[in-house]
Formats: sequence, structure tokens, C-alpha cells
Amino acid sequence: MICLEAGVLKEAWAGLRRVWAKRSLPVLQQVLVEVAGASLSLTMRDLTQELRYTATLPEAVTTQRLLLPATAMQELVAARGALQVEAVDETRVTLWREVSGQRVGRSITTLPVSDWPGSLGENLMPVPAPLATLIAGYRQVLCAASTDSNRMALTGVYLDHQQGAA
Repeated sequence: MICLEAGVLKEAWAGLRRVWAKRSLPVLQQVLVEVAGASLSLTMRDLTQELRYTATLPEAVTTQRLLLPATAMQELVAARGALQVEAVDETRVTLWREVSGQRVGRSITTLPVSDWPGSLGENLMPVPAPLATLIAGYRQVLCAASTDSNRMALTGVYLDHQQGAA
């Protein structure tokens, strides 16, 4: 379980929200939370830039990596007090806080950490294709994208380039 202070969240979100594109790929609407001992790292990225915020936790915890939806992060920043984040499984996170002396939990569905695209410098590969071909393909599949933000896997377009294929 990771304990995050409200001040740390507010300071981190002030910078991270600059790269948050609400109408982007679902995996780019997530905040990568990484903890190793007492070191905390919050990372958010879009297609062209990546921001990472680092802080020190009050006490050391086991090494963890999880994704937290940016919408949840925005709500957490507005709340007061400390927050505890617990990874239930690969696609669920529980957020715990104390309200009027009672411990209250909220379960959030998220993407698995394995879906995180990595650092911008790690996976760059040029895709040689005419722009008109990319735009035409994008327009063909865009009609199948969902407008429901709860259907994370269906709200974007996935581009997979294979050598020799269009």
C-alpha cells in the first residue's frame, strides 16, 4: 500500500496535467505510479512528451508499479488529507482515505501496467508510410471507436506497423 500526501499529489498534478490529453489513447490517459523503497515516481506522457515527478515517501514500501487514470488523479488532488493506494490486481486499484474518522475505499478499474508504452526514447521506430495512407486508414477505423469513456480499450485507434504491409 502506498501512502500519498495531498501536498505531494497537488504539486505533482500541477506539472503532469500539462501533458494530459482528454481525447487521446486510453493508455496515455493514465499516470504511471512507481515505488521503490521510499522513492515515488509519477509519470505521464502523450505522443511527443513525457513528464516525471519524483518524491520521497514517509516510509519505505515494497516495489510496486501501477496505472492510475488521470481522471481519478484529478479528483484525488481536489480532496484533502492523505490517500492510500492499493493495487488489488492487474486491472483494479483501491483508493483509501479517512473521512470523519471512517476509512473509506473506492475501487477503480485501470489498464494493466504491461500496456504502458514505456519511455519515449525506448520504443521509437520510424514508420515509413505516406501521410495520406495513414489518414485514410485512421478514418476507416475511427467510426468503430466508442464515445463511452468507461470502455477504455475501445476509445482509440491502434496503429500496428509490420514490414511490407500497408
